[in-house]
Amino acid sequence: MAVGEGAGSSVLASLRLLDLRCCRERLATIASWHQLEWQQQDLSERTRQLTTHLETEAIPTTLVALSGDCAVGSVSLVRYQRLGGYPASVWLANMYVVPELRLKGVGSRLVAGAEAEAARQGVEKLFLYTHDQENYYKKLGWHSLRQHRLAGRPATIMTRTLDEARNQKACG
Repeated sequence: MAVGEGAGSSVLASLRLLDLRCCRERLATIASWHQLEWQQQDLSERTRQLTTHLETEAIPTTLVALSGDCAVGSVSLVRYQRLGGYPASVWLANMYVVPELRLKGVGSRLVAGAEAEAARQGVEKLFLYTHDQENYYKKLGWHSLRQHRLAGRPATIMTRTLDEARNQKACG
């Protein structure tokens, strides 16, 4: 997809977030994005894991950002039984925006959509980990908890209380 000057605002104006269950035909694209970005497992395993997001209205779930008919990003909500020393909890994961639309607001819309979906499902606190985007998530209202090694690399574990997210949106 070629994106010209000023395309970010037009993309945001037409941006829709859909549950992956409503656009199943995007599963292979999303799995390939994840494989390009995070190569800890093979494409068939990624595809299998994403397929589980189609089986229920509950978590795990993936939201897909669409601009017109074009998928431009995705984000997942998943349950980890024990990650980074934390008990079973819900994590924001697999945040991906196509490179030509990064820093144009698509990611923040995906995060806000995931927060809203988590709150709708009764989640009070979300977690995430990032290897290199701590400042980005801080701008979105997330708080750093601690440093940890994940996938052999240093990572920051972050959290967001969803009441706090709702209050911030209501006031801002």
